[in-house]
Amino acid sequence: METTEKSKQSKFSFINRYEWSKNRFAWFYAILILLASVTLGVIFKKAGIYESLAIRSINIFFIMIGFFMLIWDYKKSKHENIKFLDAFLLCARTGFYYCLLYLPIILIFLTESHSELQLVKTDETFNNNFSVIAIVFSTYVETVATVVILGILAAFTGNMKK
Repeated sequence: METTEKSKQSKFSFINRYEWSKNRFAWFYAILILLASVTLGVIFKKAGIYESLAIRSINIFFIMIGFFMLIWDYKKSKHENIKFLDAFLLCARTGFYYCLLYLPIILIFLTESHSELQLVKTDETFNNNFSVIAIVFSTYVETVATVVILGILAAFTGNMKK
């Protein structure tokens, strides 16, 4: 009886997040945030409205929503309260994984599209003499700072009681 029950649980381990580790939650939500921000960026680019928005404004929204969903889903799946520090470290881990995945996307995007590079140089940087690597690094540093700030916010609001 136990083997059939265990095999049923293993088939649906994606749905049964009670057994997931914090690392698996972090990777899942980092990939989810990345896919959402890249997908919306592509949709905005195809619609022609991407030029009026900064790259980072899309990411802030998805990182914030992703962190809130992460904390909510973790608490719901584990059926336990999470301390502020644990919630922040979970958000920080997710943000770190997101930044690891986001760096190559920025680099590929700016090196492949020279018109986009010129647009970023003129509209989104303080100095239009930046090289591609400098633009990527400044965008990356801003993304890391955004992850830390939104991680603190999500950990604080996720720790509130009803």
